[in-house]
Amino acid sequence: MNNISTTHRLILSVINPDTHKRKIKALLSQKIDWRDFLKKSYAHRIAPLIYYNLKKLDLLSFIPKPTVNGLEAAYIYTSRVNMVFAEELKHILNAFQKEGISCIILKGMAFVETIYQQNPGIRPLKDIDLLLRKEDVKEASLVLKHMGYQFYDRYRSEPFYWQSHFHLPFEKKEKRGNFHLEIHWDLLEPDLPVSLDVKGFWQRAVEIDFWGIKAKTLHPDDALTYLIWHTAKDGFYELLGLADLLYLIKYHRPCWDKIIRQIEDGHLVIPLYWTSYIIARLFNLNLVPVPKIDPVSKTFTKIFFTKKNIMEQFILSDWTILHLVHLFMFENRVYGLRNIINRVSPFPTGLKTMGHFIYSSIHIGLRYIQTKG
Repeated sequence: MNNISTTHRLILSVINPDTHKRKIKALLSQKIDWRDFLKKSYAHRIAPLIYYNLKKLDLLSFIPKPTVNGLEAAYIYTSRVNMVFAEELKHILNAFQKEGISCIILKGMAFVETIYQQNPGIRPLKDIDLLLRKEDVKEASLVLKHMGYQFYDRYRSEPFYWQSHFHLPFEKKEKRGNFHLEIHWDLLEPDLPVSLDVKGFWQRAVEIDFWGIKAKTLHPDDALTYLIWHTAKDGFYELLGLADLLYLIKYHRPCWDKIIRQIEDGHLVIPLYWTSYIIARLFNLNLVPVPKIDPVSKTFTKIFFTKKNIMEQFILSDWTILHLVHLFMFENRVYGLRNIINRVSPFPTGLKTMGHFIYSSIHIGLRYIQTKG
């Protein structure tokens, strides 16, 4: 974990479930920028996890009181919000079951119940994600609207989502909280040159006990495959996604042979390489197999996914950078290039956007050179 500060090494060590207490204690004895520590913990949505791990290791006494208070506040807040979300999801699952609607709990809420061992304070949530069969989505929409949910039309109209997307967003505002919910019938946009075995996900889904009722979530291997895709698509902009990966691998020893076959069949090899590279670089761990990719993709990986860029969330800060990430994440480069061409056309109105792409490319290249220097 060279080329990054002691403060950032401490953050990475604390969120790694396999880090020994003595290593964290040794880092705590060095000079730490506690203001930056807390700022990064909040920005990457890992403050609750950091608080939980430090408390479990009995290391909070080595940290300044204001920092402990900030971490503890995040843990308490996350616990309260997640309890409300869990109660709401229980009502939704009951309502769906009454109508004979099956669903699979995805991502955050599923992880709270599985890899984070039903502790609601560890893993922050933004929304609830559910996977349904497409033939059940209309009925589920009616159930949700009867429960007080409305279609969330901030970005696009409902007909657009039905015709050109893979989920419907809903929201409900109450005194106890604002709920955002996404109903998926697929896990990828329709025209992407990659695929996920959603039919197989349904067949392999596992049953869990969710607040006293039976519910389904993805098989751990399928959850890992989906998480690799999802974190790569978002440019690894939050350490929370990497923490999810580490905990999922630790507590559900993955069958990598099966996962790699799925990834190769779905043309997701580059996202897998990125995941392997970043985990190895940030955490000095060889947990994820390293697939073979072309030299151009390897060079791109080194330039874009530096430790500094990930810790500072640089990729998310620049929309053109994220589009360049999407150019290189697909084996089918024509798809990514076509997207960028669509962004800079028609001429001459697209010249400003083209200028953004040129500037961002130079900017991230210079950041890489400075890091190497």
